[in-house]
Amino acid sequence: MGGGFDRQGPALVLSRRDVPVVSEPVSARVDAFHKLTPASYPLVVSFSVYRDGPADHRLEIVATNSSESTRLVMQFAGIRELAVAWPPWDEVRLDVVEIIDASHRGWEDIQYQVYEGAGFFSFWCRDFTADLQARTENQV
Repeated sequence: MGGGFDRQGPALVLSRRDVPVVSEPVSARVDAFHKLTPASYPLVVSFSVYRDGPADHRLEIVATNSSESTRLVMQFAGIRELAVAWPPWDEVRLDVVEIIDASHRGWEDIQYQVYEGAGFFSFWCRDFTADLQARTENQV
């Protein structure tokens, strides 16, 4: 998948194929996320939680639209207080994914609040990436 999580020193640096990404201000990253029009990708292809350390978890959500040739890949690092209310449907859909700048709160390792508009999931996180990737023929 496009981006990776690499540790360089004490801070977490998100990268794409091991090329460091220049850190943007928190609010600029949220604005860039909204410019990807995440509501255009309502079908959940995968929802995966990974353990990166004793108290460090990351979440990857891949979403698509069956008429699109791209997928939205969202990765969240340092997730805290993850709440998931898995929908009862066979086809899992996203309503609206909202990412809010929480850096003003001054919490250690928390920069963003993330939630899905219909109550599917919510959490806090340290960092995130979101990229559009071309879908291959064998992918949903």
